[in-house]
Amino acid sequence: MSATIAVTPNHIDLDTWNDLCVNDKSVVGVNMGDSIPQIDVPRLIEFYRQGMFPFDKTEKFYQFEDINTANEASIKGETIKPVLIIDPDYQF
Repeated sequence: MSATIAVTPNHIDLDTWNDLCVNDKSVVGVNMGDSIPQIDVPRLIEFYRQGMFPFDKTEKFYQFEDINTANEASIKGETIKPVLIIDPDYQF
């Protein structure tokens, strides 16, 4: 599964059959998840203080060509959410 978390002015082409169906993959959009920041952020801070939320491992950014390294880091537990940068020139 791939979750898009940002936009780019570039167009991304997908062949729905070959890119998604053949290998049972999916692409989903993400918009703030299901969180309620006023509740969830203080809760996460408290978890961190108790040593229960290692936020330094929650996400790490990788260039798209380093996709295999990102996958290995996820499997080894070095990062929880590897984020692939497809368009390094994108600015928000």
